[in-house]
Amino acid sequence: MKKNLVNQVTTVYEQDGNLVERTGLHEREFIDTFRVSTKSRVSIQRNGSVHVLNLVDGKEAMLVSENGSFEPFALHYAETCIVPEAAGPYALVSPDGEPVKIILACVRP
Repeated sequence: MKKNLVNQVTTVYEQDGNLVERTGLHEREFIDTFRVSTKSRVSIQRNGSVHVLNLVDGKEAMLVSENGSFEPFALHYAETCIVPEAAGPYALVSPDGEPVKIILACVRP
């Protein structure tokens, strides 16, 4: 993992135009936050916690279940949604190939 000491952002995953960064909450906080960026599709890793998502860049992103537990749904700019752990694995998809970014908050394991 690369660590940027200026703003405490750590690159967790970077491949095929997808980027996942830990965004720097203090290690004693019980919440972890990540910025997820894609122009296509990126699978979101679960950690046994509820996920709270907010679309911070792009017009629209789709959340797609990877095991069929929920129907795909659109998340629009500045909207927030909650994905319970029981929903299982899911992906963030840019429906038009334009860049999208979400902030993801979850409870640390």
